[in-house]
Amino acid sequence: ITVHYQPIVRIADRRLVAAEALARWTHPRRGLLDAGAFVPLAEQLGLLPAIDRIVVAESLALTAQLTRDLGTSLRMAANCAPSRLREAGLVDELRRALDLSTVPADRFVLEITESSALRDIHAAATRLRDVHRDVGALEQRLDVVGVVGQEREADRGLDVQHEAVDDVGL
Repeated sequence: ITVHYQPIVRIADRRLVAAEALARWTHPRRGLLDAGAFVPLAEQLGLLPAIDRIVVAESLALTAQLTRDLGTSLRMAANCAPSRLREAGLVDELRRALDLSTVPADRFVLEITESSALRDIHAAATRLRDVHRDVGALEQRLDVVGVVGQEREADRGLDVQHEAVDDVGL
């Protein structure tokens, strides 16, 4: 597993304001694969917590380094599978990672991929808010990539700070 970063730029002044950490796997024959190609299997095999720990630790380490080296305070986002929200140890795991990195919790965004949680999106969002409350100023976001029409109705009324909408056809 390697971590790649997608920059998040403020359109008004083209300033880099954040990045999203993306898990990638280099398959021996198929090359670099995005998370959609391996996360379902990793979840079935119980490997998702380990992958998440790698992504969170590496992304927070990079955020701390950039803050020190460039004197800028970027936000970093990392995905969390809805199934991980049910884990009792998630809050402690996030607290430890933030403490080790020295990155303030308000500079870290925990992103839940909505399309994989549509069956119980409200319960997942409630748990995400609980994690937010228990960890501190941790930001929460729904990722609605590829979710349209009736499925988008599922997130109406949810209390989250941001929605990431990619592939908007610009």
